[in-house]
Amino acid sequence: MKLIGLSIGVAIVLSLGACSSENNVAGGGLMSDTAKQMIAERKAKRSGVKPKPLSRASIANVKQSIAQISVPKAGVKSLFTMVSQNGSNRTFLNKGGKTFTIRNNKLVATRGLEYDLMAMGTSGQKMRTYRYLTPENHLAEIQFSCEFEGQTSDTITIVEKNYTLTRVEEFCKSPTHAFKNRYWISQASGKVWKSQQWISPQMGHAIIEILNN
Repeated sequence: MKLIGLSIGVAIVLSLGACSSENNVAGGGLMSDTAKQMIAERKAKRSGVKPKPLSRASIANVKQSIAQISVPKAGVKSLFTMVSQNGSNRTFLNKGGKTFTIRNNKLVATRGLEYDLMAMGTSGQKMRTYRYLTPENHLAEIQFSCEFEGQTSDTITIVEKNYTLTRVEEFCKSPTHAFKNRYWISQASGKVWKSQQWISPQMGHAIIEILNN
């Protein structure tokens, strides 16, 4: 794979922080065809029948922004619908009541996991502060220094659709922990179609795939 210049990459990554001044609540219509498919899949799973895989046709007419989010360590993988937008914060909800909040394409909070990310804050381009719940139900905080390491041209498939994107990697470390985030970004629009982002030591990473707009 061809490596893209780091200076270009920093510019692309800075597009992750593009702010939005829109305030839009889109809580209605959660019982879309996609939500109905989720219910059907759960029923099929309980009955032992293998559910039909998610298809591009099944999401073609969905107006709300939807994402497929998985947290392997939590056994979570489901569809999430964007139910609110407040400035640059976008909150996605699944039928089980779990929420993920994304700000400028960065995961900043979760609710409904066993060990939630309560808040993630940034200071400049390098510093990240993660506040999360521990197994003792205490609030812990770790500060990380993060550096963007490089980029690669990558072709990925998200629900039957291929994308050629720039994969940007961000390495974060503290005296006690280290992890790597990954973002798959459109060079043309700056849109992040897929990301792999750290939640906490207990939960590891979330994989977030945006399925439509």
